[in-house]
Amino acid sequence: MKKLATIILALLLCACCACASGEGDPTVTDMPVAGLKLAWPKALAETKGTVAAEGAYDLEDGVWYAYWYYCAASPEETARLMKDNPQALKSAYLFYTFSVAENQPVADVVKKLNQMGLSITGEELIPVGSADAWHFYLCMACDKEFAAGVDAEYAQEYEALCGMKDEIAAGFTCSVPFNEYGDLTNRVVRFEGTDLDGNPVSSAELFSKNKVTLANIWATWCGPCVGELADLQAIHARNVGKGGAVVGILVDDNLEEARRLVKENGITYPIIVVPQSFAMVFPFSAYPTTFYADSNGTFLETKFTGAYPDMYEGVLESYLK
Repeated sequence: MKKLATIILALLLCACCACASGEGDPTVTDMPVAGLKLAWPKALAETKGTVAAEGAYDLEDGVWYAYWYYCAASPEETARLMKDNPQALKSAYLFYTFSVAENQPVADVVKKLNQMGLSITGEELIPVGSADAWHFYLCMACDKEFAAGVDAEYAQEYEALCGMKDEIAAGFTCSVPFNEYGDLTNRVVRFEGTDLDGNPVSSAELFSKNKVTLANIWATWCGPCVGELADLQAIHARNVGKGGAVVGILVDDNLEEARRLVKENGITYPIIVVPQSFAMVFPFSAYPTTFYADSNGTFLETKFTGAYPDMYEGVLESYLK
């Protein structure tokens, strides 16, 4: 599989990428929106390089897409490069997963995926399970050009991981995917937390101050989240007098670092600190996630998964009109 999906690769290698949600067990990846959970085989969890999950993406018509990738750098170095110099990070796809509704012929799904920029055949799709009217597949993605362009220790490890299709396939459990948008349309989003000084704050209090609120879910350890803070502040400053404002939702307990980042980026919009269980109130699959709510806290149907600061303001303005 030599070709990469250009748009997805761009999400990985530029600031517009997302960090996998949660700081729990790093050897378990749970993607409920795609109906998949992977318990990582030991060899996948104990690597010199960095293995990470990204997704999931709704390709519509009953197909979800997710991918795991490999970076030829330690986790610490990978995190640094993704924040400071993503173009210098040498990475490649390791494997893909596809969640496919029963009414979608595999041949049609393969055709759609190849139109995206992948280059696969139906024979490369490895069934990993079913749930009701859904079927789930694994597809390995060994990139020989990548292996030839990195240090030997990383090349050997990557190639070894590419040969683990049976072990990886056995680690999946499957469930029916759920549609985040369908679950949230016309839903009132209510939650409580604290500000950075520990004072209690409620979403109802924050949202009621604005006609439309751009709510940004972030974490201090997420490079793309930190990278868009200054842009969010600029959007807030331009729109707060028009009834539009930004609220930061911090799902993190590193308050010292959060305060430093707020000061460093000149943040004046409110930050509400919420517990990890916030995902039970507002389901999301990656950091950052940005959504919009009216003054009552009603979800306004638009949600971004990943950092897209150039697109946020146009949506905010359209809701204000």
